[in-house]
Amino acid sequence: NDAKVLDSLAVTQDNFRFALNNIKPGALRAAFVEKSTVHLEDIGGLEDAKRELLEFISNPLEYAQEFFELDVTPLRTVLLIGPPGCAEARGDDTTDSMIYHLMSEMDRIDSREDVFIIGATNRPDLIDSAILRPGRFNQLIYISMPDETSRVAILKGALRNSLVAKNVDLNSLAKTTTGFSGADLHEISRRAGRFAIRESIAKKKRQSHVRMARNWDQSDLKPEICREHFEAVLKLTRRSVSDNDLRKYEIFFAQILQQPQVLCTQLRFPHQEQPSQGGSGEYK
Repeated sequence: NDAKVLDSLAVTQDNFRFALNNIKPGALRAAFVEKSTVHLEDIGGLEDAKRELLEFISNPLEYAQEFFELDVTPLRTVLLIGPPGCAEARGDDTTDSMIYHLMSEMDRIDSREDVFIIGATNRPDLIDSAILRPGRFNQLIYISMPDETSRVAILKGALRNSLVAKNVDLNSLAKTTTGFSGADLHEISRRAGRFAIRESIAKKKRQSHVRMARNWDQSDLKPEICREHFEAVLKLTRRSVSDNDLRKYEIFFAQILQQPQVLCTQLRFPHQEQPSQGGSGEYK
């Protein structure tokens, strides 16, 4: 009877579909997928980098006809490079098999519609040169340290849900934090908030031992981030990226851009007569 049951079994196409939907490739079992809740408008500053990213994704979608008419394959991959706290990268020990799987997928990305890969790293010196060749991460964007205007935007974003006292001048704070990364500014804001909470808790403990007046305003005990909290934090805070390290990133990025380039400074098209009727005449 058991033999008859085994002989009657057969693997069908539906069985393969079920298996494909429930089995994860071995090279990706150490990875995880996280749906981000952060939008571009939540990121302070970096206007040029955000504009490039938007064009990278939106142009092939909104102007697909132009790409089709010129038979141009749109870029599907981009790599963000920058110091720690600017181009954030999350990961652990990456295996050779995972790198091989990533490159294999990137080689096939041009044939897929509406698929984009955005990578980020603060260790460009460890990147396998094969990943940077044309057809893979051939579009690089350098995420620089935020300038003063960007620092104001970052601080506003970091404090948008916090109760901030009127004596806090974010423009002055941005001037004081020259050379600080976006991650540094977020940490400064968080630590100032913790100082405010600590102060509020201490006030509540003191008031619990004092008989409160009938008209006592409890709003005085609500935690509020004041200028003094930021001043206390800045005395204990240092930049995460030194000027020397920053120069190394800028030099390294410039070298990456120069490596694949062969400058054709002597290129000249042969002289052409006036375009015949029907030509656009736009280029002469």
